[in-house]
Order: sequence, then structure tokens, then C-alpha cells
Amino acid sequence: MKKNAQGAVNLLCVLPFLFTLGACSNSDSDELKRTVVKITSANTTTDGLNLTVDSCGGAPIALVSELELEVRISVTAEVLNPGNACLDQVDVPLDAPLGNRNIIDLYNDQALPVNISS
Repeated sequence: MKKNAQGAVNLLCVLPFLFTLGACSNSDSDELKRTVVKITSANTTTDGLNLTVDSCGGAPIALVSELELEVRISVTAEVLNPGNACLDQVDVPLDAPLGNRNIIDLYNDQALPVNISS
């Protein structure tokens, strides 16, 4: 009986250590998560838009929905809050010229001013 009780005590002492090791292991939770980031500026190009976004080396990806009166854009990236030291750019081709359509940044659901390139 005494031997079984000692084994249970040893197991109880080891369990917290095993849980700690599991929490420090490399898993999917250690990978960077993609998050919607703010578009800081938009410029027209010959075939769409060039956007500057609030990420730094974050591999930004733009999702675009072109409607009759507006172009709705959501940009996701892996790295956030770079400050002014580093901002990413992403080119967004459009199916139709921007024309008079507004660009809506889905980060905050606000219209963006657009710099028209000549």
C-alpha cells in the first residue's frame, strides 16, 4: 500500500511540470495570426490601386469587393503596429476603373482619400 501511495505522490509532483512543458512547446498557437490592419493611404495605378497599410513585413493580403458606388477593401497581415518606421504596400487590381467610386477601408468602415496618379 505504501508503495502505491508514494507513486501517486510522485505523479502529482510531475504533472505540473508536464503541463508547463506543453505550454512552452511549438504549436499552431505560436504562429503569427492574421489580423485586419488599417489602410494608411491609397494611390491609383494603371490597373487598380496601391495601398500602404499599417503592418511591417506582415505579408499583407487584400480582399476586395467592387460595387457600383464603392470599392470595399479589407487587408489582413501578420505584423501589427509598426509606427512610421515601416509600412507595407500591396497592389490591388480592379476589374473596372475606380472612377467616382469611394474606397471603404473595412478596418474602420471609413471612406479613404485617394491620390489620383496621372
